[in-house]
Amino acid sequence: MKERASKESRSKITKKLLATAKDYIAAKVVLFSACQDHQTTAGIDNVRKLCLSFVPEGTKGGACTSLFLQVLYHNYKLQQEYNRRRRDSSDSNHEHLQSKLAHPPPSITYGTILNHMQQVCERNNYTQIPLLSCSRPIHLYKDPFQIVPDNFVQKSPQGTKRALIIGITYTNSPHALAGCQNDCRNVIAFLKKVHSFEDEDITLLLDDPVACDDLNQPTKKNILRTFRTFSMQCQEGDVVFIHYAGHGIAVEARSCDEPDCFQEALLPVDYMTSGEILDVDIFRLLLIPMPKNVLVTALFDCCHSGTILDLPFQYSGANPVCDYDSVVFPHMQMVEDFRDRMRKVKKTQDLQDSKS
Repeated sequence: MKERASKESRSKITKKLLATAKDYIAAKVVLFSACQDHQTTAGIDNVRKLCLSFVPEGTKGGACTSLFLQVLYHNYKLQQEYNRRRRDSSDSNHEHLQSKLAHPPPSITYGTILNHMQQVCERNNYTQIPLLSCSRPIHLYKDPFQIVPDNFVQKSPQGTKRALIIGITYTNSPHALAGCQNDCRNVIAFLKKVHSFEDEDITLLLDDPVACDDLNQPTKKNILRTFRTFSMQCQEGDVVFIHYAGHGIAVEARSCDEPDCFQEALLPVDYMTSGEILDVDIFRLLLIPMPKNVLVTALFDCCHSGTILDLPFQYSGANPVCDYDSVVFPHMQMVEDFRDRMRKVKKTQDLQDSKS
């Protein structure tokens, strides 16, 4: 009886949390983070040692981005091979071969990707534990992972594939990173090859004066402006991919309303003069303006990135204990201070509105 009452109580909490989430986040947002909030991430001198299923740009890169792309490219190649064999069997009219191809490769799930990233990190002695969080509850092992839904129609009255890609190497800085631009170029190549994203719909910010002009340098001003304009461009029916490769930090919160009294933040290229970009600013500028029926997939390959988007539901292989019905949502943890975080966002938004 107590177990049933406890389950019903958790169900009510989840429904209330979901209602709050929908009030603040109209879009469906899924975030793959390189690590948990208290962790740092691995930079790899030679990503080819991971036996990637694609040819990467350069040799240096982030473990999170490389492993994310590895499992998706592998699935893509399986699907391509299946389609090829099916065409060949159809042309040859070979009944035995056709019967063997009756079942396509299994759909890739959110759990497939998360488990692969975690297992390879552990096998290579990387201490980071990749994390998945989202704006709506999902089933790790039943819901298929899709950057672009099967029913998506490109350039229809409602439907554009958009990407926001930010990579920062901090050249000539004491905290320079070597592989972030490589990661971004690998992500763009994947989006174009596998999902047919078009150059005109890809917004790229790199600290590379050859690839990007002054307006697309990843300064704090440019990043915040891009968050605002990018989210306002999105329309119902769009699919969005967001990728960040650079430094992430944890800064002491001005008021202790975070679980650990720290806020997560990104470091723009001019962080030494302009400061960091706080999670609350990412949320209010990038996520809140997104309209409903937009599917957002985000990949943040940086330190302290676990809750960088302040999403209400989290999944982690590090803690398989459920806060809800394990049969329905295995490995799901609810961010029960989500309402407090949203009050902080509203307070920040009101303050910014009063200044404008």
